[in-house]
Amino acid sequence: MFKYIEIENFNKMATADTNRFEKLIIQQGKEIKKLSQRIKVLESRASIPTQETYEEEKPEPVKKVKKTDKENPTSLFKVFGIVGIIMIVLGMVYFYKYAVDNGWIGITGRIALGVIASFLIIGLGLFLYKKEYYNFSQIIVSCGLGILYFTVFATYHFKTYRDALGMNLILNTILLLVIMAGGMFLGMRLDRRSIVYWSLGLGFLAAFLSGINGNTLHILIYVLLIDLIVLIIAKSKSWYMGIPAQILTYIAFIIWFFQGVYDPKSILGQTSMPMLMTFTFLGAYYVIFTLLSFIQASDFKEIECSALSVINTICLAGFGLGIINKYAPEANGIYLIIVAAIILFVGSLSRKLEFENIFDLHFLGTCILVAIAIPVQFDKTIVTVLWVLMTLGLAYSGLKIDHKRLFYVGYIGFVIPFLRVFLFDLWFLRNAVERWLAVGSCLVGLIVMQIWIAKKFSFSKAKSDIFYNIYSIVGMVIAIFWVAREVYALNISWEGSNVLLSISWALLAIAFITYGMIMRRKIFNWAGVILFGLVVVKVLLIDLSSMQNILRVLVLIIVGALALIGSFVFVKNREKIKEYM
Repeated sequence: MFKYIEIENFNKMATADTNRFEKLIIQQGKEIKKLSQRIKVLESRASIPTQETYEEEKPEPVKKVKKTDKENPTSLFKVFGIVGIIMIVLGMVYFYKYAVDNGWIGITGRIALGVIASFLIIGLGLFLYKKEYYNFSQIIVSCGLGILYFTVFATYHFKTYRDALGMNLILNTILLLVIMAGGMFLGMRLDRRSIVYWSLGLGFLAAFLSGINGNTLHILIYVLLIDLIVLIIAKSKSWYMGIPAQILTYIAFIIWFFQGVYDPKSILGQTSMPMLMTFTFLGAYYVIFTLLSFIQASDFKEIECSALSVINTICLAGFGLGIINKYAPEANGIYLIIVAAIILFVGSLSRKLEFENIFDLHFLGTCILVAIAIPVQFDKTIVTVLWVLMTLGLAYSGLKIDHKRLFYVGYIGFVIPFLRVFLFDLWFLRNAVERWLAVGSCLVGLIVMQIWIAKKFSFSKAKSDIFYNIYSIVGMVIAIFWVAREVYALNISWEGSNVLLSISWALLAIAFITYGMIMRRKIFNWAGVILFGLVVVKVLLIDLSSMQNILRVLVLIIVGALALIGSFVFVKNREKIKEYM
């Protein structure tokens, strides 16, 4: 029988050990996966040869030295080369102007000449690139792309050219998009970031120069296609260009929206579904830049992915709230809650992909949006209660899943109901029940929060936590003011209110001291002593000078009796009490 029990216990222990080893192996596998991803990124950035390709790439350093020597003999020659290119371009510009002024070239010829010249310049840049003059080549290619871009841009946006050629806006936009995409593709083929960035800048510049008009959708579609190209380049090349594209995209969107709102002839003024139209583009931009933030996170570009996430959340919530406020203002709070749910979903998805920073930012954004939605959507009398429940829920969730940052979001977030109570509820809620509900929920929530923090970090460590002590002080201050507010809200005589306040504060001081001794919190002991001292000063300097004799006798006897009882209890139990001090 005992042998059977011993064998069974041994089997249980072996099973437990096996489970622990399996969890450890899974965890180590995740860490190895992360390290391998980081090594791949570092190898791609530094062009470090792997063991398999080392022999093939061994002669490469000799070739690189030749490139450097050939391209950069001295800095002075670089300057001469750039100056020479600029002078040649200026000469061509002046010749072009001279030919136009003398009537040698018509409108069609000017456009054809601009296109031919741009292709020749791009071809020259590619030729120099093959000859390994890399810096010169990318300058010349960028110059050719700029000439081509503005030549095509002029075919519609200059009235003389538009009338002569019969160019329309849609075709012009398509041609500009093709040129921009071609320039970015060329930059990727040559592995030159500057060409890609220049093409991207030209694309957005043309969008703004053409005038973002609320009467058309072509600019929003044009910008959307640019963002898709940015997404493809970021995925294939891991090049950084997301935040400038994101900022310019949302600027274009908001300009289009405001023009459409204030122009009755705009698309928004004519369509029966303006919200659907605006949210279609806003949602598309949000999805693209969310994917871009995931790409940046997978490349371990923490700052970029965090900035993309923050800007994306602000724009979706802020611009969307402007749209809702225009067409359905009664749904402002509901919209914020919907956005909070979307952001929470994106955050949970990022956590599955092990992008912890994105998850934390999205979770924080969710909390902020819910906190804003509560006073926007709900009645003011229950705002504080809902904020208290929200912060307690966050802190409790952090405790349950052992997520320290989540716990502190709820813990530090308790500042919000504190401020609400102190700045609004105590003074502007006229109904006593509503006031008790708001202030009482805040103080009860504070006590619960203090118990949790003491449990999480042990009582000795909790006492040194700055928020733990600040919250204790703020809670006592609110309690003091709350007592005064309720006393004066009774609508009794001024003398009676002063007597009742002095007695109430004296009792509250004793309660502070008692709580401080039980919980071994000196801060409550000192607060009780200071409050009792204020009561004595108030009685002697204010109450006695403004009261009738009977009330003076009453307040002196009661406050004095409370002081005497407290002194007697302390003297009788001083040895025990000293242990708590």
